[in-house]
Amino acid sequence: MPTRATAFQEFVLRFLSPWNLAGKTNHNWSQSFYVSGTITHTDADAETAALQLASVALALATAQTSLVGFAYYPSGSVVSTVNKVYTPGTHAGTGSAYSQSPTNQQQLEVAAVAHAPIAKNNRGKEVYLRKYFHDVAAATADRNALDPLTNAATLLAPFNAGAGPHAVVPVSPTTGKNGTWTMETHLYTHQLRKGKRRKKLPAATLLTELEGLGLSVAQALAVRALLA
Repeated sequence: MPTRATAFQEFVLRFLSPWNLAGKTNHNWSQSFYVSGTITHTDADAETAALQLASVALALATAQTSLVGFAYYPSGSVVSTVNKVYTPGTHAGTGSAYSQSPTNQQQLEVAAVAHAPIAKNNRGKEVYLRKYFHDVAAATADRNALDPLTNAATLLAPFNAGAGPHAVVPVSPTTGKNGTWTMETHLYTHQLRKGKRRKKLPAATLLTELEGLGLSVAQALAVRALLA
Protein backbone atom coordinates (compact mmCIF):
# COMPACT_ATOMS: atom_id res chain seq x y z
CA MET A 1 0.00 0.00 0.00
CA PRO A 2 1.44 3.43 -0.94
CA THR A 3 2.47 5.79 1.82
CA ARG A 4 0.40 8.93 2.21
CA ALA A 5 1.98 12.29 1.37
CA THR A 6 1.30 13.45 4.92
CA ALA A 7 2.28 17.09 4.33
CA PHE A 8 -1.10 17.49 2.61
CA GLN A 9 -4.73 16.87 3.42
CA GLU A 10 -6.40 14.14 1.40
CA PHE A 11 -9.92 13.18 0.40
CA VAL A 12 -10.56 9.68 -0.95
CA LEU A 13 -13.94 9.40 -2.68
CA ARG A 14 -15.52 6.00 -3.31
CA PHE A 15 -18.03 5.40 -6.09
CA LEU A 16 -20.17 2.43 -7.15
CA SER A 17 -21.04 1.98 -10.84
CA PRO A 18 -22.63 -0.69 -13.08
CA TRP A 19 -20.14 -3.28 -14.33
CA ASN A 20 -20.15 -5.25 -17.55
CA LEU A 21 -18.82 -8.62 -16.44
CA ALA A 22 -20.91 -11.76 -16.00
CA GLY A 23 -21.48 -12.49 -12.34
CA LYS A 24 -20.37 -9.02 -11.24
CA THR A 25 -22.91 -6.32 -11.96
CA ASN A 26 -21.24 -3.40 -10.19
CA HIS A 27 -17.80 -2.13 -9.36
CA ASN A 28 -16.23 0.18 -6.78
CA TRP A 29 -13.79 2.84 -7.99
CA SER A 30 -12.19 5.79 -6.26
CA GLN A 31 -10.66 9.22 -6.69
CA SER A 32 -7.96 10.59 -4.41
CA PHE A 33 -7.47 14.33 -3.94
CA TYR A 34 -4.53 15.84 -2.11
CA VAL A 35 -5.70 19.36 -1.37
CA SER A 36 -4.35 22.76 -0.37
CA GLY A 37 -4.29 24.19 3.14
CA THR A 38 -3.63 22.75 6.57
CA ILE A 39 -6.81 23.69 8.46
CA THR A 40 -8.25 20.43 9.84
CA HIS A 41 -11.81 19.93 8.64
CA THR A 42 -14.66 19.17 11.01
CA ASP A 43 -17.02 16.35 10.05
CA ALA A 44 -19.46 18.82 8.50
CA ASP A 45 -16.76 20.79 6.66
CA ALA A 46 -15.16 17.59 5.32
CA GLU A 47 -18.50 16.31 4.06
CA THR A 48 -19.27 19.59 2.30
CA ALA A 49 -15.87 19.59 0.59
CA ALA A 50 -16.10 15.91 -0.37
CA LEU A 51 -19.55 16.33 -1.91
CA GLN A 52 -18.38 19.31 -3.94
CA LEU A 53 -15.30 17.42 -5.18
CA ALA A 54 -17.53 14.44 -6.06
CA SER A 55 -20.02 16.67 -7.91
CA VAL A 56 -17.83 16.64 -11.03
CA ALA A 57 -17.90 12.85 -11.36
CA LEU A 58 -21.61 12.68 -10.54
CA ALA A 59 -22.52 15.33 -13.12
CA LEU A 60 -20.79 13.22 -15.79
CA ALA A 61 -22.29 9.87 -14.71
CA THR A 62 -25.68 8.18 -14.96
CA ALA A 63 -28.03 7.68 -12.03
CA GLN A 64 -26.65 4.13 -11.75
CA THR A 65 -23.41 5.55 -10.35
CA SER A 66 -23.35 6.74 -6.75
CA LEU A 67 -20.92 8.24 -4.30
CA VAL A 68 -20.96 5.56 -1.58
CA GLY A 69 -18.46 7.06 0.85
CA PHE A 70 -15.36 9.11 1.50
CA ALA A 71 -12.44 9.34 3.88
CA TYR A 72 -10.70 12.52 5.00
CA TYR A 73 -7.08 12.66 6.18
CA PRO A 74 -5.83 15.85 7.89
CA SER A 75 -2.41 17.26 7.12
CA GLY A 76 0.28 15.23 8.87
CA SER A 77 -1.98 12.25 9.59
CA VAL A 78 -1.81 8.69 8.27
CA VAL A 79 -5.22 7.98 9.82
CA SER A 80 -8.51 9.26 8.43
CA THR A 81 -10.50 11.31 10.93
CA VAL A 82 -13.76 11.53 8.97
CA ASN A 83 -15.30 8.49 7.28
CA LYS A 84 -18.74 8.52 5.71
CA VAL A 85 -20.70 5.72 4.07
CA TYR A 86 -23.78 6.38 1.91
CA THR A 87 -26.47 4.05 0.65
CA PRO A 88 -26.30 3.79 -3.17
CA GLY A 89 -28.68 6.35 -4.63
CA THR A 90 -28.21 8.89 -1.83
CA HIS A 91 -25.69 10.84 -3.91
CA ALA A 92 -26.35 9.53 -7.42
CA GLY A 93 -25.12 10.56 -10.83
CA THR A 94 -27.19 13.12 -12.70
CA GLY A 95 -25.66 13.44 -16.19
CA SER A 96 -26.34 17.17 -15.78
CA ALA A 97 -22.97 18.24 -17.22
CA TYR A 98 -23.97 17.50 -20.81
CA SER A 99 -25.55 20.03 -23.15
CA GLN A 100 -28.24 17.50 -24.08
CA SER A 101 -29.56 14.32 -22.53
CA PRO A 102 -26.77 11.73 -23.00
CA THR A 103 -27.63 8.64 -25.03
CA ASN A 104 -24.25 7.01 -25.65
CA GLN A 105 -23.19 5.88 -22.20
CA GLN A 106 -19.88 4.01 -22.32
CA GLN A 107 -18.55 0.93 -20.57
CA LEU A 108 -17.00 1.65 -17.22
CA GLU A 109 -13.35 1.51 -18.30
CA VAL A 110 -13.93 4.29 -20.84
CA ALA A 111 -13.08 7.51 -19.02
CA ALA A 112 -13.22 11.25 -19.37
CA VAL A 113 -10.13 13.09 -18.15
CA ALA A 114 -9.63 16.47 -16.52
CA HIS A 115 -6.10 17.81 -16.14
CA ALA A 116 -4.21 20.74 -14.64
CA PRO A 117 -0.63 21.75 -15.57
CA ILE A 118 1.53 22.10 -12.46
CA ALA A 119 5.12 22.23 -13.73
CA LYS A 120 7.47 21.51 -16.62
CA ASN A 121 9.88 18.58 -16.71
CA ASN A 122 13.56 18.88 -17.58
CA ARG A 123 12.66 18.64 -21.27
CA GLY A 124 10.29 21.58 -21.03
CA LYS A 125 7.12 19.49 -21.32
CA GLU A 126 4.10 20.12 -19.12
CA VAL A 127 3.53 17.92 -16.08
CA TYR A 128 -0.15 17.43 -15.22
CA LEU A 129 -2.41 16.41 -12.41
CA ARG A 130 -5.14 14.18 -13.88
CA LYS A 131 -8.48 12.85 -12.70
CA TYR A 132 -10.43 10.09 -14.44
CA PHE A 133 -14.23 9.96 -14.55
CA HIS A 134 -16.20 6.79 -15.29
CA ASP A 135 -19.71 5.94 -16.51
CA VAL A 136 -19.52 8.84 -19.00
CA ALA A 137 -21.23 9.52 -22.33
CA ALA A 138 -19.67 9.73 -25.79
CA ALA A 139 -20.66 12.18 -28.49
CA THR A 140 -23.10 10.93 -31.13
CA ALA A 141 -20.91 12.08 -34.02
CA ASP A 142 -17.64 10.76 -32.56
CA ARG A 143 -17.67 7.86 -30.10
CA ASN A 144 -14.05 8.66 -29.17
CA ALA A 145 -15.07 12.10 -27.87
CA LEU A 146 -16.83 13.16 -24.69
CA ASP A 147 -20.43 14.22 -25.23
CA PRO A 148 -20.44 18.06 -25.40
CA LEU A 149 -20.71 19.78 -22.02
CA THR A 150 -22.93 22.71 -21.14
CA ASN A 151 -20.11 24.57 -19.40
CA ALA A 152 -16.83 22.86 -18.53
CA ALA A 153 -15.64 25.81 -16.43
CA THR A 154 -18.73 25.64 -14.23
CA LEU A 155 -18.40 21.86 -13.95
CA LEU A 156 -14.78 22.14 -12.76
CA ALA A 157 -15.36 25.08 -10.41
CA PRO A 158 -14.80 22.92 -7.27
CA PHE A 159 -11.30 22.11 -8.58
CA ASN A 160 -10.43 25.66 -9.62
CA ALA A 161 -12.29 27.96 -7.21
CA GLY A 162 -12.13 25.56 -4.29
CA ALA A 163 -14.36 23.06 -2.49
CA GLY A 164 -15.95 23.34 0.92
CA PRO A 165 -15.81 26.08 3.56
CA HIS A 166 -12.01 26.27 3.31
CA ALA A 167 -11.99 26.43 -0.52
CA VAL A 168 -9.43 23.63 -0.89
CA VAL A 169 -8.14 22.86 -4.38
CA PRO A 170 -6.40 19.71 -5.67
CA VAL A 171 -2.60 19.90 -5.49
CA SER A 172 0.39 17.76 -6.37
CA PRO A 173 1.16 15.31 -3.53
CA THR A 174 4.88 15.94 -4.05
CA THR A 175 5.11 19.71 -4.53
CA GLY A 176 1.79 21.09 -3.30
CA LYS A 177 1.34 23.03 -6.54
CA ASN A 178 -2.03 23.47 -8.21
CA GLY A 179 -3.04 24.55 -11.71
CA THR A 180 -6.07 25.46 -13.78
CA TRP A 181 -8.23 22.44 -14.54
CA THR A 182 -9.72 21.80 -17.98
CA MET A 183 -11.68 18.86 -19.38
CA GLU A 184 -10.23 16.95 -22.31
CA THR A 185 -12.61 16.30 -25.20
CA HIS A 186 -11.13 12.90 -26.06
CA LEU A 187 -12.17 9.75 -24.18
CA TYR A 188 -9.58 7.33 -22.84
CA THR A 189 -9.39 3.78 -21.54
CA HIS A 190 -8.60 3.69 -17.82
CA GLN A 191 -8.21 0.14 -16.52
CA LEU A 192 -10.12 -0.67 -13.35
CA ARG A 193 -9.41 -4.39 -13.26
CA LYS A 194 -6.06 -5.61 -12.03
CA GLY A 195 -4.44 -8.18 -14.26
CA LYS A 196 -3.05 -11.39 -12.86
CA ARG A 197 0.56 -11.19 -11.81
CA ARG A 198 2.92 -13.32 -13.82
CA LYS A 199 3.99 -16.34 -11.85
CA LYS A 200 7.67 -16.22 -11.00
CA LEU A 201 9.54 -19.36 -11.93
CA PRO A 202 12.45 -20.68 -9.86
CA ALA A 203 15.77 -19.72 -11.45
CA ALA A 204 16.73 -23.32 -12.26
CA THR A 205 13.34 -24.01 -13.91
CA LEU A 206 13.56 -20.81 -15.95
CA LEU A 207 17.05 -21.67 -17.16
CA THR A 208 15.96 -25.19 -18.13
CA GLU A 209 12.96 -23.86 -20.09
CA LEU A 210 15.07 -21.27 -21.90
CA GLU A 211 17.68 -23.87 -22.82
CA GLY A 212 14.80 -26.04 -24.07
CA LEU A 213 13.99 -23.29 -26.55
CA GLY A 214 17.45 -23.73 -28.07
CA LEU A 215 19.32 -21.01 -26.19
CA SER A 216 22.81 -21.64 -24.93
CA VAL A 217 23.47 -21.45 -21.19
CA ALA A 218 25.08 -18.02 -21.67
CA GLN A 219 22.07 -16.79 -23.66
CA ALA A 220 19.66 -18.21 -21.11
CA LEU A 221 21.52 -16.47 -18.29
CA ALA A 222 21.40 -13.19 -20.22
CA VAL A 223 17.62 -13.50 -20.70
CA ARG A 224 17.18 -14.37 -17.03
CA ALA A 225 19.12 -11.22 -16.06
CA LEU A 226 16.81 -9.09 -18.23
CA LEU A 227 13.71 -10.59 -16.63
CA ALA A 228 14.97 -10.28 -13.06
